[in-house]
Amino acid sequence: MIDATTHGTIYDYTRGLLYDGRYEGDSFQVAIEHMIDTVVEYILERPELTSAQNTEDMFDYEEPMQNFCEECGDEVDSGSYYGSVCSYCESQWEEEEEEDGCYY
Repeated sequence: MIDATTHGTIYDYTRGLLYDGRYEGDSFQVAIEHMIDTVVEYILERPELTSAQNTEDMFDYEEPMQNFCEECGDEVDSGSYYGSVCSYCESQWEEEEEEDGCYY
């Protein structure tokens, strides 16, 4: 099926990581295209799949959503006060506010 490299490249995006690249030949594009080719090849090798009744729902396999820091991309706890920001970036943000004398 899908090889480990392809899986590793796209996995976090399937769980909530936002893609901020350009999709112009980067590793994400290559992984997506490889995954599509693999799935199409799998179906073409098994023509019975094109007419088989679908008895499963894709949401049966859904994992809980992850939250990723909007600043550094690290995984964060979903209970973060500032949304999707890790504690390190949050503390950096607070320090910058203190230095600037800005409090929101």
